[in-house]
Amino acid sequence: MTTTDTTTLTPSVVAENLGYLSDFRRAARRAARCPSRDSVPVVVVEGNAKPREVGSHAYYTTQGGTLIHHPNAYGRKCYDMIRYPSTRHVEVGADWRPVDW
Repeated sequence: MTTTDTTTLTPSVVAENLGYLSDFRRAARRAARCPSRDSVPVVVVEGNAKPREVGSHAYYTTQGGTLIHHPNAYGRKCYDMIRYPSTRHVEVGADWRPVDW
């Protein structure tokens, strides 16, 4: 990726580096062993840390806090459920590079 300061970012510079960024994210997901069907976000942190998947999957609970294992069954009976969205993402260091690059 070309190093530029944030004041000189133009659409052409962004377009030039867009392919690199998408390839970097794809390589980070593969290195973190995310299934290919999952499109989890990639968060870049400082350093050269290897990619790792962090966070939790989405889940449902009752208002009392009991975990619901089969939310469709509860939904048909009109129970009030609380949905907790997924917080899964891949963290990777900014200086990390895949082996085959």
